[in-house]
Amino acid sequence: MSVLRQELCSVERREGGFTLLELLLAVALLIVVLATLATLFANSREAYGVNEEITDRQQTIQSAINVFRYEISLAGYRGTCAGAPTRSFAEPTFELARGDVSDSVTVRYFEDRWPANACGTLRETTLFVDDGQNVLYMRRDGGTPEPALANVHSFRVVNFMDQQGGRATEVPPAGFIGIDVRVDYEDPIGSFSQFVVGVKNPQQNLVGN
Repeated sequence: MSVLRQELCSVERREGGFTLLELLLAVALLIVVLATLATLFANSREAYGVNEEITDRQQTIQSAINVFRYEISLAGYRGTCAGAPTRSFAEPTFELARGDVSDSVTVRYFEDRWPANACGTLRETTLFVDDGQNVLYMRRDGGTPEPALANVHSFRVVNFMDQQGGRATEVPPAGFIGIDVRVDYEDPIGSFSQFVVGVKNPQQNLVGN
């Protein structure tokens, strides 16, 4: 068989379809591409899930901070009605109970946002951590405690702020205007974090225990 005829036969066989080796190589290449795409997709989903969890956790923490910052900032608030300036409190407007791991903070003020009367109603709010459950609770007016933030290992008042900007760590100075609260928090994946929240009281008439 001449060389020209052999080449023509080779071309005819190639035009008739792919060889088995070519099909195997194509399949192997396709598997590699699909595996790479699947890995990228899985990594993207995992990263999205982690980011979403972090965002939700940060929002939960910030919501809890806003709540106890609001409550503490109202300690000693007397309202805005005519007789408010002469009001007195039978008990301290701010009480701190030290614990081995966490502190308990109780504040008292007159709530006049949605009162039954124009001068407001005396309110009492206590913030504390259940060490057995590691949950920061809020109890209003001696009622049932409501969970404010889970996975809290410690809630501790670390500083008292006076009107001159000074800070005391153990004994609150006379007429102190705010506190620093340290919170030890464990996120759902087991990572610990610690943050300090400064809370100022615009009443500037706190009466501690």
